[in-house]
Amino acid sequence: MSHTHILIVDDELSNRILLKEMLDSYIVVEANNGMSMWNMLDTHEINLILLDVMMPEEDGFSLGKKLQNHPKYKHIPIIYVSAKVTGTDVDEGFKTGAVDYIKKPFDIQELHNRVDNAIIHNTETQELKTKVITADMVFEQIQDSIVITDSDFIIRNYNPACALLLKHSHTSLLGTYFSDVMCDKHKQPLHVNSIFQDLADAFVLTKEHETIPVSVSIQALVDEHKNELGWLCVLHNMQKQKEIEQNLINAKNKSEKANNIKSTFLARMSHEIRTPLNAILGFSDLLDSDKSTQEEKSHYIEVIKKNGAKLLSFIENLLNISSIETKKITIDTKTCRIHDLCSELTTESSVLLSYYSHEHVRFISLPNIPQDFSFETDTHKLHQALRNILDNACKFTADGEIIFSCKITESTLQFNIEDTGIGIEKDELKHIFSSFQKIEHVNSDFSQGVGLGLSISKHYIELLGGSISIESSEEKGTRIQICFPL
Repeated sequence: MSHTHILIVDDELSNRILLKEMLDSYIVVEANNGMSMWNMLDTHEINLILLDVMMPEEDGFSLGKKLQNHPKYKHIPIIYVSAKVTGTDVDEGFKTGAVDYIKKPFDIQELHNRVDNAIIHNTETQELKTKVITADMVFEQIQDSIVITDSDFIIRNYNPACALLLKHSHTSLLGTYFSDVMCDKHKQPLHVNSIFQDLADAFVLTKEHETIPVSVSIQALVDEHKNELGWLCVLHNMQKQKEIEQNLINAKNKSEKANNIKSTFLARMSHEIRTPLNAILGFSDLLDSDKSTQEEKSHYIEVIKKNGAKLLSFIENLLNISSIETKKITIDTKTCRIHDLCSELTTESSVLLSYYSHEHVRFISLPNIPQDFSFETDTHKLHQALRNILDNACKFTADGEIIFSCKITESTLQFNIEDTGIGIEKDELKHIFSSFQKIEHVNSDFSQGVGLGLSISKHYIELLGGSISIESSEEKGTRIQICFPL
């Protein structure tokens, strides 16, 4: 009690001196009237007030009422001190907030007992209030969901955050089992034992039957004798964290895929450059040989030309995709005679079929348009886009036919390229126009290329204001349609 401050408010000096001597184990300060009392309260941390009832300027009851209504000092306990003690006085004293009443003359033992009890009781009351207020504030304002159950896990209370999470009212879950709102990711109920065993894989089931991933913390509630009273269950919404984790996994997978594509691309690029260069250098050496016949030299020259063309095409594709990705590509719009374009592509496709040793594949050209029909576009880019698609058709069609058609509808110019080639798997079809995405096929002899042709075609067609679509079935063939608005 050595740090307890007591304020004695009495107009009689003798009473103040006497009380101060009797309460020498406390820190005692004095006031002889109401004004002095307020000054002492402003300058000292007071734990108890001994307030005289009968004072000339303002009596104790009047000061007590003011203290009781004061926001800063209403928590300080008051003991009234008076020689006049009647039932009415005592009643009036307690109405104004007193915790006790001491009659003059003082008995030292009684005084100490009443003062000690008042201070201890007030301390315990304030501590209890603090605990209650703190607990209520935490319960009401915490972001996590709190569920309080009895020892049988029957829900007895839950906080607003829990009601919001589960989309229930503040009372609709009372009396239900805690396990009724817990489930696994398949919405199957989770028994309490399962929750204890795997707290990391729990979900709550909302009123609308939605599942939300949560982390669960369960703590037993016990009394001072360690008797089990119930359970405190804390649920932390993990939905955002799970989404972040999934996004990180997706980003990691995407990064790994990009690295794999890059590695594959570099390997293929090396192959695409070295193979024709080796052929060009090797057959160039053979041309210098005096032992080669004229027929052999003509064959060597043909091989050199083919590999030179192949190398040039590869370099052009690299430059084109680089221009596309850096958005440095320009459109050179001119008048394009579509019939002439189709004739050129038909001739080139026949050469491509021969190049791939697919001469027995029928190439059918159906330019169903007037010979004088013209179209304003970038002829070179349109030609390259269609040629890349036809090149793929010729490369991957070993039997059957390729149909290249063109027609005019009411509002569009349409190109259609159909083949009976190896086709494309459904899962791979969605990536067919991506850069450096090359579809491998176990039954194809053509593994060369880095997967740029169709990507360039799509970019060029869209750049020219058109659209491209593809349909394909594995081992049955592919159909690509290109449309331009008129």
